[in-house]
Amino acid sequence: MAYSIFEIYTRDIDWFVYDEKFINIHAASGGGIIPNIIIQNNDLNENNLNVALQAPQMFDNNEIELNPFLQEYIQLEKEEELEYYLSDFKDMTKKGFFSFDKTHLGLRDNGLYHLVACPKHLYCDDIIINQRLRVNASILDILSNNKWTPFNIIDLINRTQ
Repeated sequence: MAYSIFEIYTRDIDWFVYDEKFINIHAASGGGIIPNIIIQNNDLNENNLNVALQAPQMFDNNEIELNPFLQEYIQLEKEEELEYYLSDFKDMTKKGFFSFDKTHLGLRDNGLYHLVACPKHLYCDDIIINQRLRVNASILDILSNNKWTPFNIIDLINRTQ
């Protein structure tokens, strides 16, 4: 089955892929566009979410990095709001994912995402839960230039499929 347009634009879908260098990616759609490979494989993506939620933590707080420029992308005034926002991204990162969020929430067809958190250690071979949702892009190559700058992850993934 595939995600419907209604689901894509009304749900904050957590989606999962891994790139050609086996970097595990988690992203929250914010009610916006998602990669075609995810649209076409919603059952597998939902299964991957369940597996990810049950996966053990691989990293502690001191072994993950948080985007130091988050306040440029999200407007949260209180520390509690920021901690609430970060909680799911930090949880996924502690499980070995590079965790992204949609940058412009009001622009549903805009594919810009920013990295929220990532492990300090790049390669995590222990948690490849979504082997059938491999993308031919190297997200790691983009992140190596400036990992905290938003980029169009949707176009990158769709162009390489």
